[in-house]
Amino acid sequence: MEIRNNINENDELIGYSPCSTYVPIRKPKTFIINLDDPPQTRWNEVVQQHLQFIPALIADLRRQQEEELGPGIISNSIAWIFKKVLVGTGCLSEEVLNELKGIATLTESHGLDFNTLVLLNFGYDFTARCTSAVIEGPSYSNLESRKKTIYLLRNLDWESKPLRQLTIEVNFQRQGKTVFRAITFAFFIGILTGVKFPTDGNGGFSISLNYRKISDSLFGAFGRVIDSKASKVSTCIREVLETCITYEQAVDVLATKLLVAPCYLIVAGIEEGQGCIITRNPGTEENRISLLPNDSFHIGSYRYLVQTNIDHWRETPLPIAHDDELLMDANERRKAAAQSCDLLEQFAKNANFTKKTEIANWFQGCWEILLQRPVLNRHTIFSSILIADENPQNPIRTCVINTNQL
Repeated sequence: MEIRNNINENDELIGYSPCSTYVPIRKPKTFIINLDDPPQTRWNEVVQQHLQFIPALIADLRRQQEEELGPGIISNSIAWIFKKVLVGTGCLSEEVLNELKGIATLTESHGLDFNTLVLLNFGYDFTARCTSAVIEGPSYSNLESRKKTIYLLRNLDWESKPLRQLTIEVNFQRQGKTVFRAITFAFFIGILTGVKFPTDGNGGFSISLNYRKISDSLFGAFGRVIDSKASKVSTCIREVLETCITYEQAVDVLATKLLVAPCYLIVAGIEEGQGCIITRNPGTEENRISLLPNDSFHIGSYRYLVQTNIDHWRETPLPIAHDDELLMDANERRKAAAQSCDLLEQFAKNANFTKKTEIANWFQGCWEILLQRPVLNRHTIFSSILIADENPQNPIRTCVINTNQL
């Protein structure tokens, strides 16, 4: 595996990504969200530091709204109905609504009102295209024991350039201690990518959400919001990260919770075999594949897992993909990531992970999976490596793709 060496001795990406063409990258800024604070004021610092980006965000939201709902007055009318119904149902908890109301008090004078914030947060569940991979590797926090742990590798792709400026890392705390960490966006209170660290001897886990399209309309989800009060996927993930203690608990909730949208939920624990991809319909779990536990073999288990935006049992997108670039190339992204996972696995079989150089090479291999074409593409917002078996004070390894020229 040929990898450009631009990771320093602390395994931090600096300057440019290790791919065939150098791509400028940067680290996201980290904020603390104190869950002991009133919901209305928790996000004040985040919001105040990102007010300048609201005009570009609103313009991009209008573009996406017209692409999904139709042009002009039709789009505006449907969006207005969506906003009113979402606020009036139980889809959003009182705590979430209060957080959004608090954010709106700071953003309304800049053109981002409460109803638009609600629609913005709802829309994230339906439009993110991503690549995620789960692979077993060395326990970075306990090298001498040669213990293995599970890595969750994640690219988030979105046809929304303003999100690059809004990408942040959030350290959610209670009583001064980290509850979980996440990579998210300013003005967005749900979680698409997060990690819960071990506490009191209980194992941690990490989660990423990938978009799944099984119908040609948002109106099915709209109906579920009205009729069943199903949970938004991103707020469900935040709830799991905040309340679940173990990998098993997290997987159970994510597999059974009634959701607004179909999706792929990728979960990684810290012990051998603790990794899975849950293919979800809104009401039920449709399929699950898991990592091989302890080098054994059974049906539905794999040495590593890769998920893009196509069902793992399909080779071609469904006809409803139309001309959606990120749905149409989902299989190519999956193949490229899987080939690199194969190479990284072969390296791991012969590596001595008590040596610092081989640990550095392992992380370079992880970045190579994410930062190669077409896994890395012109819509990639950020790339992350999540490891639950780490010090919770360490930032998530993340780089924001700091260019629109891919």
